[in-house]
Amino acid sequence: ERYKNKKQVNIDPDDILITTGSQQALDLVGKTFINEGDNIVIEEPGYLGAIQAFSLYQPNMLAVPLLGDGIDVEKFKKIVREKKPKIFYAVPNFQNPSGLTYSEEKRKAVAEIIVANDMILIEDDPYGDLRFEGVHKTLFKKLIPNNTIYLGSFSKIISPGLRVGWVAADAKLMEKIVIAKQASDLHSTYLSQMIIYEYLVANDLD
Repeated sequence: ERYKNKKQVNIDPDDILITTGSQQALDLVGKTFINEGDNIVIEEPGYLGAIQAFSLYQPNMLAVPLLGDGIDVEKFKKIVREKKPKIFYAVPNFQNPSGLTYSEEKRKAVAEIIVANDMILIEDDPYGDLRFEGVHKTLFKKLIPNNTIYLGSFSKIISPGLRVGWVAADAKLMEKIVIAKQASDLHSTYLSQMIIYEYLVANDLD
């Protein structure tokens, strides 16, 4: 309901999987979709936690530089054309470590490239709700829902110590992620989930 009302994105509850922080979501995505030697694209500078998580699966990481309003789209196009990567990992809102946010124009340009090349976009969005001025930007999950695996976390907006995050993806992708999750830990702790649930019921998150 929050995604629908705040972000104009329709996400079915069945397409959301609770994870032990969004760091586990990164690991599950890597475990599910990355094979040794695969080409994947990351931002430069990029989020160290994602680099560490994906490195376990031994892909070739191809860096595309960030400009003031998002990645260098022309260099991204060149990498995609020449290297045929299967995944692009991005933190489009208040990117870690640069802090920049992708413009609407950059989001649309990246989305077109992703769809045209049948790639997966991993949209890591732990900071999206921490906007104190301006307007929220369009999520990739809205622009290209079938190609986007969306990651979120309560760590930045409620409490990092509770280690509760989530991954949202369409049913076909989620089916594979769920299998990886079951193999990892069956499920994330219910105690932390119930604490967060009670907090959300009793308080206005915004």
